[in-house]
Amino acid sequence: MEGWVKLHRKALNNPIVNKDADHMYLWIYLLLNATHKKYDVLFKGERITLQPGQLLTGRKSISSFTKISEGKIQRILKFFENEQQIEQQTSNKNRLISIVSWDMYQQSEQQNEQQVNNKWTTSEQQVNTNKNVRSKECKNVKNDDVSASAEIFNFYNNNFGLITNFEAESIGTFLDDGVEVALIIKAMQIAIENKVRNWGYVKKILQNKLDAGVKTIEQFNQFEKEREFKKEKKTLKFNKVDQLNNFDQRHYDEEDLEQYYS
Repeated sequence: MEGWVKLHRKALNNPIVNKDADHMYLWIYLLLNATHKKYDVLFKGERITLQPGQLLTGRKSISSFTKISEGKIQRILKFFENEQQIEQQTSNKNRLISIVSWDMYQQSEQQNEQQVNNKWTTSEQQVNTNKNVRSKECKNVKNDDVSASAEIFNFYNNNFGLITNFEAESIGTFLDDGVEVALIIKAMQIAIENKVRNWGYVKKILQNKLDAGVKTIEQFNQFEKEREFKKEKKTLKFNKVDQLNNFDQRHYDEEDLEQYYS
């Protein structure tokens, strides 16, 4: 197959295709092998017309080219399908794969960049908020949500390792609850300072703060200031009691007592 395809830089911020090296490799393989123009093929014994963004392939041929095991190819393709990145139909010989957002990835340079961002919002929102939300229901999501998610994902990828779908969804849940981006990143920084680089630890920090009504970095700073004040006050109280308990009392001998009571 000749020609070239476009690979958008925002693919690096998509936790679905960027889950690990094999996921990214297979995603690029699909993009490079999808047709860019209509032509007829035989599928399930019938003649069909392949549309741009579709390809007729199979696990064996993909595995032979990519050197990824057939079992993992099956799991990745199913994962892409569940996350609405592709649609696929299978037969006993091959499978028909359709890249859902082909137009978004391969649109012309003249199209508005805002349209790209809106469509990426749709794709990322499926991971960051609710798996059951369909593309048509996400069109009005603000582009700020995309940049916010991307900022968190980039920080996570750079400091904790490649983010998983589970972690991306968990982050989306905190964002839905109104937790500020800066606070999520602050929680990750605390985890790094304590040498605990896993999402479970970060999630516990965020949940504890959320339970206390803390959602913004400003509220967090105020909460920590008050907590430190209470801690210092408690320490002063204990120190005062300790000083009283350790007061050096005078010891009286018999001569002193006789003088005192005489």
